[in-house]
Amino acid sequence: MSNSGLYVVPKSRGAGAFFVAMGLTAGLRRRYARVAVFKPIVEEESDEDIKTLIGYFGLSQRYEEAVGLRVDAIVEGLARQSENALMEALVARYESLQEKYDAVLCLGHYNERLATLLEADPNLTLAGALGVPIAGVMRADGAWQSADAAVWVRALRKEGHRVFALFLNRAPDGLEGDEIEGAPCYPITYLKTLDRPTTKDLLAHLAETGRVLLSGKGAPRAIERIFVATMGVDGMLKDLKEGDAVVVSADRSDLLLALSALGRTQGGALVSAVVLCGGGTPAEGVMRVLAVEGALTAPLVTSRLDASTLIVRMAGTEARLRLEDRHKIERALGHFERHVDAGLWARLPVCEQEMPLTPPLFLHRLYARAVSQPKRVVLPESDDERVLEAVALASARGLAKMVLLGRYDEVMERARRLGFTLEGVEIVDPMADSARLARYADYYYAKRSHKGVTRQQALEAVADVTVFGTLMVALNEADAMVSGAVHTTRETILPALRLIGMQPGVKLVSSLFFMGFESGVRVFADCAIVPDPDTEALAHIAVRSALTARDFGIEPRVALLSYASGESGVGADVQKVREATRLAKAMLPDVPIEGPMQYDAAVDEAVGRRKLPASKVAGRATVLIFPDLNTGNNTYKAVQRATGATAIGPVLQGLAKPVNDLSRGCSVEDILNTIAVSAVQAQKGRA
Repeated sequence: MSNSGLYVVPKSRGAGAFFVAMGLTAGLRRRYARVAVFKPIVEEESDEDIKTLIGYFGLSQRYEEAVGLRVDAIVEGLARQSENALMEALVARYESLQEKYDAVLCLGHYNERLATLLEADPNLTLAGALGVPIAGVMRADGAWQSADAAVWVRALRKEGHRVFALFLNRAPDGLEGDEIEGAPCYPITYLKTLDRPTTKDLLAHLAETGRVLLSGKGAPRAIERIFVATMGVDGMLKDLKEGDAVVVSADRSDLLLALSALGRTQGGALVSAVVLCGGGTPAEGVMRVLAVEGALTAPLVTSRLDASTLIVRMAGTEARLRLEDRHKIERALGHFERHVDAGLWARLPVCEQEMPLTPPLFLHRLYARAVSQPKRVVLPESDDERVLEAVALASARGLAKMVLLGRYDEVMERARRLGFTLEGVEIVDPMADSARLARYADYYYAKRSHKGVTRQQALEAVADVTVFGTLMVALNEADAMVSGAVHTTRETILPALRLIGMQPGVKLVSSLFFMGFESGVRVFADCAIVPDPDTEALAHIAVRSALTARDFGIEPRVALLSYASGESGVGADVQKVREATRLAKAMLPDVPIEGPMQYDAAVDEAVGRRKLPASKVAGRATVLIFPDLNTGNNTYKAVQRATGATAIGPVLQGLAKPVNDLSRGCSVEDILNTIAVSAVQAQKGRA
């Protein structure tokens, strides 16, 4: 196995090394099954960067494995022993990770004190000792010139370093990304939203001097400015702006109640945080009002610092990428991926060992495919908070060109109050465009008049948001639709069947779930749509599921399941599966398809060898076809609950264009994954 290592080296403090490390870790996560991070030099007792990398990317390593030495410990060690001894200790920690993982990303930390004491950047010294290539990070704003990058790359090469790539943060628009001294160069433009501290940054910054009284609601908000409230209510409301972090005394009940009322007022400025100075807390009655659901959307914090000291402290809040701020992380990754081409990863060694397609690897590859060719995905249920958040995250990451249906003002106000930024999201009001409604009604009437639908009924039907969204897909004004967080499966699927129809040669629409286990991702079908498929329908489900699995990077090995394996069972149910297997093989001869097979024989190699010793599928099945909906639905839910497996779906297959259904109990993550799946299906031009 070839191990891959990268060392992210910042040229100066504030170069943006952690932002680049996030982007590179995302790329490594898609390429290697086992990825680790290592930060040789840390300043804090508990390093937030390490926690964020491990937590967000679901890395299997322990936090302690990723930590090198604190700056203070290095300085103390230098006073007592040689620099070589410290380097040997850090090299040993890195090598212990290298033995266990396919790729290790080292995150460099620029410390002026160490650079001065050692008369050299310790990151470069360590990168040389480890023998890993360098991902250099520079700021390209201010007085920076392209010659600066060339000089640095030449200096690195002269010292014997291999330069993997150079990343130029805060680059001006239009700066070309040509190679510099043979090293790929990636200019990354400045994104203001990444540079503004959020409420999460502020709460972390004030943690030692105060405590949170109320956590607020919605996503972390960007802090636009610090606003000191010492005036009357009229003066505060006149001067207050969106995103202000308000510093106020706890005994100013009038101002606190005014902020509470403002939080419930349509169009009123929403503050990012309310910070009480002097360690005070509001009166009991005021606190009860503030604690009412929706009264105060911002966090309420009390700090023991006096007002003047508190303002200075708050002004020093540093913008960071934190695990708790998912929206900011997605925006950062989307920004990185828009500036870095896929060819970068071809320069890394290939992992010689076959990699199991684990759930994190599957998801990271799924997201990468969606980002590579963004499609237009419409969601009709903009009145659901989960949908709004998922759309905000998908847009920030660049998974698709997102479209929401609803009244513009209402959607934007709802998102604003929840702290979700719908930047780049198109909002379409179905009732605001009479010409489009008429055109859609004409199409609906043409499709359904043979069933007795009148022109008036067609006009009424297309006003329904699910039907409207389906027609956007049918008429090529969107590439895919995701619905079902509020609407039923019937309300989502029936319009798609009537208005979009099935792929040529496909006789039914079915569904599957991508089931993520530690050992890999398997396909379960059909677990949501076809109640009791006959022999031919079961064969079609098997074939369609195999093709869908292949579309999503899963090598199809298909097992049609029953209560017996091979020739051991008799009865109508077993015979149906046996005949369906024969038909499926004839339809898709290049894919291993076997059945009937029991579940344990399909997924357990030892059992598979005993029951079906000559089988190419037994024990290694990646696509599991259940004989009916009752068996499939109960099995996927039982397996999910018993094993903690990740379930993505139901994913519809067989439609001419992608429409996917959500569970009404879905999470934000479920919606986000379904958006990515729908986008990838749209790239294929079918579901």
